[in-house]
Amino acid sequence: MEIKIIDKELKNTINVEFNYKVKSGEIDFKNEKVIFGVGEKNKITNKSIKKILPVLLNFVKNLKKDITFDLRDFDESLSSYIFYYLIFSEVKIKDLKSDKEEKEEKDIYLLVKNKQLPALVKTSFVGDSINYVRELSLLPGNIATPLYISEEAKKLSKKFDLKYEELNFNEMEELGLNALLSVARGSYNEPVMPILKYSVKNAKKTILVVGKGITFDTGGISLKPSKGMEEMKYDKCGAITVLGIMKTIAEMEPKINVIGVMPLCENMPSGNASRPGDVVTAYNGKSIEILNTDAEGRMILADALAYGIEKYKPDYVFDLATLTGACSVALGSTYIALLGNNQEFIDLVNNNSKNSFDQVWQLPLTEEFNDMMKSKFADIKNISDTGDAGTITGAAFLSFFVGETKWIHLDIASTAYVKGNGPTGAGLSVVVESILNLEKKK
Repeated sequence: MEIKIIDKELKNTINVEFNYKVKSGEIDFKNEKVIFGVGEKNKITNKSIKKILPVLLNFVKNLKKDITFDLRDFDESLSSYIFYYLIFSEVKIKDLKSDKEEKEEKDIYLLVKNKQLPALVKTSFVGDSINYVRELSLLPGNIATPLYISEEAKKLSKKFDLKYEELNFNEMEELGLNALLSVARGSYNEPVMPILKYSVKNAKKTILVVGKGITFDTGGISLKPSKGMEEMKYDKCGAITVLGIMKTIAEMEPKINVIGVMPLCENMPSGNASRPGDVVTAYNGKSIEILNTDAEGRMILADALAYGIEKYKPDYVFDLATLTGACSVALGSTYIALLGNNQEFIDLVNNNSKNSFDQVWQLPLTEEFNDMMKSKFADIKNISDTGDAGTITGAAFLSFFVGETKWIHLDIASTAYVKGNGPTGAGLSVVVESILNLEKKK
């Protein structure tokens, strides 16, 4: 399927007209026209569009002709939302079956006014990148290995003229990325940390974006239950989202430097795996007592954050991670948990989320939670003794590796993958929107 933007009505397509006078979600099909109710004009919101649009999409996908959606009555925000969910509904799942099903392709047209075009162009970049993230996230662990994803990063660098670097196992060992390596040592597949750099002349700011890339998470020696473990292929979603962010930034070409760092490894049990009680020294010199090997995402992020901040000296840092199951308990699958060390930066991201396709919710990160992460045998431990406030203490652990650099942690554990719906690309839209606004910030 291809979605095309047009500025005049076409013949030989079925026209979808959005109507404010028809009851929300109601469909009336007359000859070559679909009339779809969106409710009262002064009450329609992005959320209400998101709620009722699947009803329309389920209806029109069974129609035989190409479809034209008439968006001319909507403002830029609502037309962008409709466009986004049209893109989102068409993710291409890599067909791994031996008997491949042939699907009939039909085109979709968006009838718009000129003033809507800039917002829709931005939406097309973001939407296409989110689908790219979703497609990669769906791949199983035996295909999407650390090496596979690093090769994907290399392909992106060539396609979009991004600078590519990577750290291999030996280089990480030499540099002292021991927190990351403590997770990777149990696996046959070696770790790799690809880095993509988008640079422009005379850029006044540099943004670092780090994504957790556990390509499969068994829990290590602290083994997870077998039921549902197949979903642990989604523990790479943070790193894959960074790939999508770098793709979007390269396409939109803001005048700001952006660096994407993706620590990639598997968390597997073996004779070489880390044990509960082990102590390792991270890249920044902090010693870490490993109380639970299933709290591994924060270990690889610790080294990636510390290394990226020291090497690239960014003005702002984002990390995205499927970090804590506790996030689902706190916020369900609706909100991304937002934590950080600078309230002005947090407020900026919070405000920018309102113009994105993500919803965020700030959780507190105060000194009491840092104290919960202190260890008797090392500087810090990788989980608290009580298990309380799991999402916050996960962020508190990461705070020991960012120093004074302005930093945002986005826990996408409950939003990157939603049971029944699959991967979502959560976090990409709000980070891109924030980067675009940081470019303008004095």
